[in-house]
Amino acid sequence: MKVNNSQQAPYVTANVDRFSGFAKEYNHYRPSIPDVIVDILSQLASVTKPRKVVDLGCGTGLSTRVWEKKAYEVIGVEPNDDMRFQAMSHSDGSNIRYQKGLSVSTGLPDSCADIVTVVEAFHWMEPTATLKEIVRILRPGGAFAAIDYDWPPTINLEAENVDVSFENHAKEILKEIGGDNAAYRWSKNEHLFQIQKSGLFKFTKEFAVHGIEKGNS
Repeated sequence: MKVNNSQQAPYVTANVDRFSGFAKEYNHYRPSIPDVIVDILSQLASVTKPRKVVDLGCGTGLSTRVWEKKAYEVIGVEPNDDMRFQAMSHSDGSNIRYQKGLSVSTGLPDSCADIVTVVEAFHWMEPTATLKEIVRILRPGGAFAAIDYDWPPTINLEAENVDVSFENHAKEILKEIGGDNAAYRWSKNEHLFQIQKSGLFKFTKEFAVHGIEKGNS
């Protein structure tokens, strides 16, 4: 499927292109989702093993591959070529496949998925059209999850201040090089509000789980 970003709002191209050029590093350093989320979503969708899971904005496939042994078929949808090719490089002919697509136009058939996930990406997607597309591809009674991280964990004021300082410095660098000027983010704090406001879901809930990432520092 060919995705013509030029026909979309200007920020769409910027949001997609900002992830070009560092897919290998992204795949190496981005945290994975805790395995328990897979079990919770399967329970919410009333299935032991989903027949099809769709991971929107799948990036390099980190959030897609967690379903490899937990679902019969997994589809990662990613508009950025660098990210998608990196994801495909980790594919071994299993039940996972990747395709080009946007969150508002996946190219997937109606009611095809038991579960749809968006992991650390919903803030890059226009929520109204995205949620309509998600409901279109979800089968009745299926489950959707917008998953995000409270990252990195900080355990004291000093660590928190260092993290805030780092984030602010990174934003200043992006402004200086003009790397993020045309991109648009929706507030992560409004994910649940956007989902509830859509009126498309019978049951909505926010919950937190714990995960551990291994490091070498």
